[in-house]
Amino acid sequence: MQPSCYFQIPRGNTAVYVFVFYLYGSTYNVLLKQKLGSSPYKTIGTYRVPIAQLQTFINTTVANVY
Repeated sequence: MQPSCYFQIPRGNTAVYVFVFYLYGSTYNVLLKQKLGSSPYKTIGTYRVPIAQLQTFINTTVANVY
């Protein structure tokens, strides 16, 4: 199954952390990725967020990652 859309929210001064949101039906699968030095991004966390909770997730979890 392919996501119907996706978007990213970079965090930190140099986008050390990136949240990638994939929409599947009425739920977002969210990957938290971290970049260490010149290496590629590594997935360090995954979340499942219903559309109804997306604003709360962004205002709390995403906003508190530096």
